[in-house]
Amino acid sequence: MVVTDLRNADIPSDPSGVPVRPLTEAHRRAAAPVGGRAATIPILLYHAVTWRSSATDDRFAISPDRFVAHLDHLAETGRRVLPIGALIAARARDDRLASITFDDGYGDTLMTALPRLVERDMSATVYVTTSWIGTTRRSGPMLSPAGLRELAAAGVEIGSHAEHHVALDRLAPGSVRDELRRSRDTLEDIIGDAVTSFAYPHGHHTRHTRAAVVETGFHSACAVRNRTSSPIDDRFSLARITLEDRHDVADLDRMLRRRPAGRLSRARSTLGSIRRGLIAQR
Repeated sequence: MVVTDLRNADIPSDPSGVPVRPLTEAHRRAAAPVGGRAATIPILLYHAVTWRSSATDDRFAISPDRFVAHLDHLAETGRRVLPIGALIAARARDDRLASITFDDGYGDTLMTALPRLVERDMSATVYVTTSWIGTTRRSGPMLSPAGLRELAAAGVEIGSHAEHHVALDRLAPGSVRDELRRSRDTLEDIIGDAVTSFAYPHGHHTRHTRAAVVETGFHSACAVRNRTSSPIDDRFSLARITLEDRHDVADLDRMLRRRPAGRLSRARSTLGSIRRGLIAQR
């Protein structure tokens, strides 16, 4: 089974800059309640997919069996699983979507996760911390440049997770811009293609870091928020759901039924980032 290459999907630009664009009628129709519930788009967040015993103290590592169970349950919901770039382009006209993302850039994304995705005609977005490329972390080896090229050739979207895995809301503006640009440029040099998706390290962001992401030329940015997304979710603060090995299919099903993230949860996320920044300056 071949993974469709969706990297060149038509991604709308953001001519208005930082503010979210006004909703179109298509957005409103897509976000209309379905069966009495607001339309939801789950964006799942994984890290390492591994059997290695050395990963047992890493709560973000998930076993291949658990990962497969999640994929099969997601397939049963009838959703199309697209990379983030393609999802953003399609979400206004199709609310039966989902996305799978991997943070940090673990090597097992290629060796373990990709074959299981391909078997189910699913793709994904991998957010890579570029200073970790070719190194070994607690949960195992990270992706090499060759591994990144192989993923990209299979249609997996390669996104940036900054140069260093630092909370951007604690950095000076110039340092934030350096983190974004250097990571993007490194990845583009490796895969020979544009890198337009970003994920905030630790999910931390403020309106200033969001503005820097837009200024750098990214088309979207994922946060965390542990809520489902929706067709009208801010594409520079997309809600994701973190999955761990302790989460069985019943847990995942409950997560898929959560209400979409709204303005209140975004405000709380922003206030939390501001609070962390103030504490760091003391």
